[in-house]
Amino acid sequence: MKLGPSGMAIPWEMFKREFLIKYFSVDVKNKK
Repeated sequence: MKLGPSGMAIPWEMFKREFLIKYFSVDVKNKK
């Protein structure tokens, strides 16, 4: 993940949401 000049390329909440969606979607697929 690339960081911008300020150290935050994207809002933390957005990053956290995207990460959780990707992580859990993959986790669910692997469990099934």
